[in-house]
Amino acid sequence: MNRAKAGRRGKVLRLAALIVGVVCVGLVGAVYLLVHRTASPENLSSRLESMLGYPVEIREVSLRPWRTEARVGELKLGSAAAYDAMTVRLDPWAALSGEWRIREASLIGGVWVLPSAPEDWDPFLKGALAPIWIAKHAQVVTLSSCAIVGTDETEIIAKDIGGRFGPCEPLGDCHVAEIEGLTAGGTGFRLKASYALSERGDSLVVKELALSTPDLEFTGDALGTVDPAPTASLGLYCGDYSGGALMVSATVEGQEDVLSLRGKATLSNADAADLIARWSGPAPVRAGKLDIEVDLLGEDPDRWKGGIGGLITGGAAELEDAVIDASEPSAGVIPMAGSAGLVKIDCAAVRFARSEKDLLIHSLVVSVEGTEWRGSGRVGENGELTGVLLGDVPVSALSGGGSALMMVAGMLADGQGKVPLAFRVGGTMSQPVLRFDLDAVAREAADRGRPQAKTLLGVMSKEDKERLKRTVEEILGGLEVRRGN
Repeated sequence: MNRAKAGRRGKVLRLAALIVGVVCVGLVGAVYLLVHRTASPENLSSRLESMLGYPVEIREVSLRPWRTEARVGELKLGSAAAYDAMTVRLDPWAALSGEWRIREASLIGGVWVLPSAPEDWDPFLKGALAPIWIAKHAQVVTLSSCAIVGTDETEIIAKDIGGRFGPCEPLGDCHVAEIEGLTAGGTGFRLKASYALSERGDSLVVKELALSTPDLEFTGDALGTVDPAPTASLGLYCGDYSGGALMVSATVEGQEDVLSLRGKATLSNADAADLIARWSGPAPVRAGKLDIEVDLLGEDPDRWKGGIGGLITGGAAELEDAVIDASEPSAGVIPMAGSAGLVKIDCAAVRFARSEKDLLIHSLVVSVEGTEWRGSGRVGENGELTGVLLGDVPVSALSGGGSALMMVAGMLADGQGKVPLAFRVGGTMSQPVLRFDLDAVAREAADRGRPQAKTLLGVMSKEDKERLKRTVEEILGGLEVRRGN
């Protein structure tokens, strides 16, 4: 009896095992067929195109049904972006029901080509933002070994870009992106953002944005759309940039095949010595506070490559309570009493604009050692200087030039006892050259109600004029001011 029962029980177990085996084989077969159908090159291309809103080209697909995984050997999104490989792992239970649900996607070796023409910006953005759109349909998306390059693909703008895109905790409509990489110069950067996509996937709201480099920490927010045209508004704040507060606000709009950026950047109460050394290297400024406001404009793709610096079109700056080292060669651009040592600049203000190659100085005002100077000019592509400086100098500042100079100064002085002086500016930023312009002084004095200035100039000999020029340069120019003809 017991043996009979045991025999029947054994048959039942063997039958159950057989049934389970058949079911498992059936499931594996079903999964294989479903994955093969779902992740075929045609279906995969179609699915990705619906996610990205842009044509997708797939060269080859290899399947791993037991992992419900498809690996794409090469993935192209028009001419704007390409990936060496992409791995898509599907949710197996969703696959059994025919539903397209990505458990994990990995994009490897992406190359994003910075557009050379405005009409290429739209495909560039869709290619660069591909991980975000895919993450809308996946539990997690990873990115590795990616780069942003110029149009010839040999100019590296950023490299070793990697990151992760996934849902916020707790799960919801919110997503988190964490990206890091290196600039062309090897500077590391990190980006972390909390964002949400619209239902149609055409708008992106960045709720919390943190951008950091070894010496910079930005926080902010953004709002962007890609359909029907790419647009974005951005606000960033850095609480410590050379000791000052830096704010950047910008709007990016795509209209009629042109992607343009307009915005402003302001820096308040920055350490002048640290900031100038950071931007231009060694400088004569030793102390002071600097306020800057610049306009940002980007319509030419080449301008975008230089970051904020490449987008600056003009602006204004004001320097207060500054101390400069007058013995530095570059300090010679400002006429001053004394030839060496530390000199205090009470205040300085400049308004400037950038042309295609030059920096145009619309106005420069400097108050130093009891003198006031006004100027304008141009800084060339290689730092060449061209301009003029007009100053109001107390007669007493010229007392070291002898009786002849004091007599001339007295004839030119105004009611406040100040003499107009003028210099022509030449040389370079690192080695400025100031040439005393006696003719400009006579014209300025005459315009101020001293017509005798032109008469005086007419009766002076050439030797007297040269002697007067040298005397003024020696008194006001400092060690590094060079005499000119």
